[in-house]
Amino acid sequence: MMTRLTLCCAVAMAAALAASGAAAEECEGVGARKYAEPVILKKADDGATTMLIRSTGSNTMIGAPGMTGDTFWQQCTGFWTVNADKSGSGAGSCFSMDGDGDQWVISWEGDNSGGTWASVSGTGKFAGWQNSKGTWTYGARYGDGLRLTLWKGTCGE
Repeated sequence: MMTRLTLCCAVAMAAALAASGAAAEECEGVGARKYAEPVILKKADDGATTMLIRSTGSNTMIGAPGMTGDTFWQQCTGFWTVNADKSGSGAGSCFSMDGDGDQWVISWEGDNSGGTWASVSGTGKFAGWQNSKGTWTYGARYGDGLRLTLWKGTCGE
């Protein structure tokens, strides 16, 4: 059931974003991911809490060179600090693989409103994407740790 909801939300958001008409070198997409319970690593005297965060989900590409509509699985891990005032920030990486077995690794950083991502490495259709980079923002949040992430940038060589 959760998989169908995830795919349904991703496809609906992908269709909405496709209407924006991204140019060939631009890419954008939507990710539907489920967050695992965070692992608390440190609680500071000032009220800040640093934790390990993990998410698993799928992304649908829109406007990527030769890849519009492609979906890929993604596992993300990172560190996130929540301050006493509930503001937060962190950084990490995501490991992705599409249905053809091609892999893509990105790094990310950001805060409660969103952030940036940059390609680290890739194989197959993602080979040569080392200059790919962009921004991400949070989309809708659903119960049980499910959240949408909207991203865009420049993909390809």
